[in-house]
Amino acid sequence: MSVEMLLEAGREVQLGFYEALMADVRGETLSPQWKVVLYALLAKPPPNDPTVVAERREIALMPQDMNIFLQMIRRTVYARVADRVAAEQYGWRQGVGCADPGLSLQVAVQQARRLGLPLYVLWIDLATFFPKIQRLCNFRSEIRQGLPPEVCDIALDIYGRFAGDESVACQYDTDAGLGRAFHNHMGCLMGCPLSPDKAKLLLNSIIVAISLQVKGLRLWGEGADEQGVRNTLLQMAYADDWCGVFETVAQLRKVWDMWVTWEQVVGAKLGVKKLLKTVVSGVEWVGGKAHTPADPRLLMASGELVPFAGHDVAYK
Repeated sequence: MSVEMLLEAGREVQLGFYEALMADVRGETLSPQWKVVLYALLAKPPPNDPTVVAERREIALMPQDMNIFLQMIRRTVYARVADRVAAEQYGWRQGVGCADPGLSLQVAVQQARRLGLPLYVLWIDLATFFPKIQRLCNFRSEIRQGLPPEVCDIALDIYGRFAGDESVACQYDTDAGLGRAFHNHMGCLMGCPLSPDKAKLLLNSIIVAISLQVKGLRLWGEGADEQGVRNTLLQMAYADDWCGVFETVAQLRKVWDMWVTWEQVVGAKLGVKKLLKTVVSGVEWVGGKAHTPADPRLLMASGELVPFAGHDVAYK
């Protein structure tokens, strides 16, 4: 049944469709087609090369009945925990957009320039975030944030619980036709309706942990509230991109160590590609002029150095 037909069928048919799907899910009887994934390869903007498959974005195309069912789950369950998403997350949320973290970062840079204070900025990009998430880790994260176990089980039943479980059959849709079928053990899919919500809840863990360990940049001209808490700026996240601002190298290193540890625990991967992905920059002010401080030499888990952009990227 197509989405258009279901929308025109009326409430009685829609309820019958929903009950039939729920009966199958409760009985753990899923359609074999739900374990078949067709990948569309979308070209990314420059400097990515569209002729290189690895530099395209993989979007999973799913059966329409599965897509409709997951949208139902998203609207009836995940939407109810939207207020549990950390305020520092601007992506995939109503009422905020990409301009918000940009304006916040601009305030930090302008303040550093006006007061002549050192400033370090760390940009982090999570490469192919959804498919790399450890399913068991994501399951535990959602349970602790209040989602019913039955809902958390749905994604595990579709995609498999552990690496030894039955894999998902995949094919690439290319200009030359469908590619050869292969099997893959995967987590959440890029294109799955639940992926953004699952990612937001999992990102809460690292964002809250950072907030508990580092105070953040005190904003100039801001006083304390009635509880004596001063307004600070520390981190901003937009979808799978994150940015943090720090006054000292010690703060920067502490947060970086937390990210490297979190990466290993949840199965995510910090992307590095020259100055386009994960990168750190810094500035010191001498006589009102910007100078590049020493490279903090942050190390990835692999031992690779994080690119250091100096002060030229964000502070002019």
